[in-house]
Amino acid sequence: MSRRRASSKGQAFEVIALEQDRTLELGPLSLRTRADRVDRLADGSLAVIDYKSGRHVGSQGWFDDRLSEPQLPLYCLHEPGEVSATLLARVRRDGPGCTFVGLSRTEDFAPGVVTPESRYEDTDWPRLLQHWQAAIDELVAEIAAGRADPTPSPQACQYCDLGALCRVRDMLSEADDG
Repeated sequence: MSRRRASSKGQAFEVIALEQDRTLELGPLSLRTRADRVDRLADGSLAVIDYKSGRHVGSQGWFDDRLSEPQLPLYCLHEPGEVSATLLARVRRDGPGCTFVGLSRTEDFAPGVVTPESRYEDTDWPRLLQHWQAAIDELVAEIAAGRADPTPSPQACQYCDLGALCRVRDMLSEADDG
């Protein structure tokens, strides 16, 4: 498994883990995780990759104050070693086909991968990691306290079977109108 390869941009990498089960202790919580893939890059840092087969793949939830998509930020923070890229790899035959979406400490990491600064002016890689750590710590504290507050969003509401009982869609459309 540890053969060296080069990406389409010439970035050398070595696959060091595939679907590796881990247990993370976060405060009083014990979480079982499985990152799809971890690569070691030429500079010794790591890239954490999660494969997605959905039609729409995005990293928008990584910037929320209350993370709506904490999976990759969690993997990034708890991977042994310095992580310098966090990627979603979209694997589909339909358009646009196989693509990357994600964030990297450096520019030109791979097509579809950007730096945090390109998304938010005052956010560099270290600040992004600080944000993720604080947001995950807050989520852990909420869960440990028994809170289960929903984070209403159009994306979350798409998959909810309780639409007839919930007023979130009404609140969201009122917010859009105001």
